[in-house]
Amino acid sequence: MGTARPAIGVIVPTYGHFDYAAAAVESCWQCTNTANIYCLLVDDASPEFYQSGGEVPECIQPLLQHGRNNHAPLRLMRFEQNGGLTRSWNAGLHAFMGTAVDYIVCTNSDVLFTPGWHEPLIAALDCDYALVGPLSNAPGDTAKGEQLVTRYIGYAPTDSPESLARVAELLRARYRNTTIASPINGFFMMARKESWYKGAWSQGSGHVFRPVNALNSRGQLNPTPLMTLNEDELQERWRKLGMRSAIALDSFILHYRAVSRGDKHRRDLWLRRR
Repeated sequence: MGTARPAIGVIVPTYGHFDYAAAAVESCWQCTNTANIYCLLVDDASPEFYQSGGEVPECIQPLLQHGRNNHAPLRLMRFEQNGGLTRSWNAGLHAFMGTAVDYIVCTNSDVLFTPGWHEPLIAALDCDYALVGPLSNAPGDTAKGEQLVTRYIGYAPTDSPESLARVAELLRARYRNTTIASPINGFFMMARKESWYKGAWSQGSGHVFRPVNALNSRGQLNPTPLMTLNEDELQERWRKLGMRSAIALDSFILHYRAVSRGDKHRRDLWLRRR
């Protein structure tokens, strides 16, 4: 008898830039053959909805009607007032609480998945890690460079699906089943469903992430308390519970990086869709 396909819930928060979110969902469906995928788009009161009288953006409409590759159609959750990224992740995690998913991914809307992305991450979670992430071209700062793909292979900026598939294939060939213990960046975090709730900030409220991160680790004011330091606070709290984080070197996710914050964040290996 064959092994059952795992079920993965993928939370995609967005604030505008729906073309990126649509591309993220489409790539997730196309690149996942050995798991059942349930994508949830959590909209943080994007102006586009209200400028159009509440009409769903055209690029999202077909995804709500039909999935791809035998995956379920996209689900949409909308907020009427802006509340930040952390609220969107918490809301998505709460929405998956009573479902049959085995794993949940908290990611950003400006990512592209590559073939087989989930298998190394699941393997790492099966090795007693609680939270895992992939390599990327633009992961962020938390992992202190450990998640940057150029640390492991040569890489030229691209969002071509064929080129990204070759990057993923090369990483699998060179680093198959290689996992390193490390903090991970918040652009893409995956854990078992029960781990998210075991390490919740507040069991009763449904908040897995602390809703507001007013201060950084040095006690200084955080200028974006509803948006940032969420993965740092969560991982520090989980470490105290004996819940470890790791990077799977044979999984790769493209990250355009901070698309909603504008072109001032475009540099190095970061991209913008043409």
